Amino acid sequence: MVVIERDGVALHLGETAIKPIDPTADAFGLEVAYFKQWGQIVAPDELSVGAHTLQLHWFDGVALSHGPLITFVIDPAGSPVCS
Repeated sequence: MVVIERDGVALHLGETAIKPIDPTADAFGLEVAYFKQWGQIVAPDELSVGAHTLQLHWFDGVALSHGPLITFVIDPAGSPVCS
C-alpha cells in the first residue's frame, strides 16, 4: 500500500503497470527487478501560491514506513522565478 500526502491530505493516486527493469541498467546488481509508479496529475489552479508539503507512506506487509517530508513552493505568476 502506498499513500502520498500533499499538505497532510492523502491524494487519490493513479498507478502504472508493473514493468521489468533492464538488468543491464540496474545499479543494485539485481538479476531480475520490477517497478511500479504512483502519482496524481494536478491542474495549475489546484495549488495555491506559497509553501506546500509532500510525504510518502508505504506498508510492505510488515511495517509502515514514512519518507521524508518534502517542502516545495509555488511562486506567483509573473514573479522572477516564473519568467
